[in-house]
Amino acid sequence: FDGKINSCNPALLAMLRSVEHEIVGHSVFEFGVAGDERTLPPLFEDMATGVCDVCYAELRWRGGMGATRYLAIHFSAVRSEEGASFVIGQVVDRTEQVFSEEATNAAREQLTHVGRLTTLGEMASAIAHEINQPLTAIATHAQACRRITDQGVPDPEFLAEAFEHIANQALRAGEVVKRIRGFVTKRDSERSA
Repeated sequence: FDGKINSCNPALLAMLRSVEHEIVGHSVFEFGVAGDERTLPPLFEDMATGVCDVCYAELRWRGGMGATRYLAIHFSAVRSEEGASFVIGQVVDRTEQVFSEEATNAAREQLTHVGRLTTLGEMASAIAHEINQPLTAIATHAQACRRITDQGVPDPEFLAEAFEHIANQALRAGEVVKRIRGFVTKRDSERSA
């Protein structure tokens, strides 16, 4: 099968926003969108060799006025008693369905993101508490170090321990901020069983 279109009905022309001379006489391969060109040849081969009686494909088609249509095609080989053969097909326009699914998925992702932000708003006081604890500890240890050094005879062990506490509390505050940032970042939902 060479893919040449011999005839089409008015419904197909309306669906593809085309006129007959733009479709009839041309090959189906001329209308495919980049990335879909490998969809039909293996199916035509399966049909020619009898692997499938009725083949099915979903692909994009460049119709009239540059519009891309999303199509579902069922097609089958028909053989006459004289030995001639041709392919007959049924085309279903899935464009509105595809756009609707894309809009639904985008809205679902947006809703999920808004839900995360709402949850973050409800957690604001707990987050403030989580961050204020290490910051208060840092400030307290820093003031103690300042008092010790102001006395003129610093205690190296005390200062080392205080600096260690300051460093640990700073890391703790950083981890809190990192967890919060990870929570509110807009990202695709992860689905698992």
